[in-house]
Amino acid sequence: MSITASYRRLPPDEFEHLLSDPKAAAEFGFVDLDELELFDDEEDFDSSASDAALEENGRYLDIYQDWHALHFLLTGKAEMDKTDVPPPLGNVVLGGTETKWEATYGKVRYLTPEEVKDVAMALQAIKEEDLRHRDLTTFTAANLYTYRDGWSTEDLERLMDVFTEVRDFFSKAAREGDVVLLSSD
Repeated sequence: MSITASYRRLPPDEFEHLLSDPKAAAEFGFVDLDELELFDDEEDFDSSASDAALEENGRYLDIYQDWHALHFLLTGKAEMDKTDVPPPLGNVVLGGTETKWEATYGKVRYLTPEEVKDVAMALQAIKEEDLRHRDLTTFTAANLYTYRDGWSTEDLERLMDVFTEVRDFFSKAAREGDVVLLSSD
């Protein structure tokens, strides 16, 4: 099974509603395993419908398996310990405060609107040209998730597309004052 990373952005009031209403959170696709007994049956909660609606509105982004490479591109750190890299760049992939909702790997995490603004400003300040000139041998040596067989310029270009999508996602979230949810599944 592969680990993928995704982002969802929500207005703060909607996020607060999901935090306070387990049934609404479950309908949205978030499950707190300690509260499953609140439901008549333990049906399989599938967030794909919610994710599709969010994606249609530009409020959902899946970066698939490129999360580790993006973290390395932005921070120069291959370690997955989020305390290793301070915010705001440490928040892009591995940051956030844990919620009570289960993800496949750990908990769904969130960034406050202020943290989102800090991330957006940090990403906007990065020059794409500087990222494109990274030494690909450092990527290979870092033994990044899903890229253990080496790096090519095509891999870096694809990662640059992911960087652009994430930068634009955070910029929109910051402009709208959204909370950003991060999930590893």
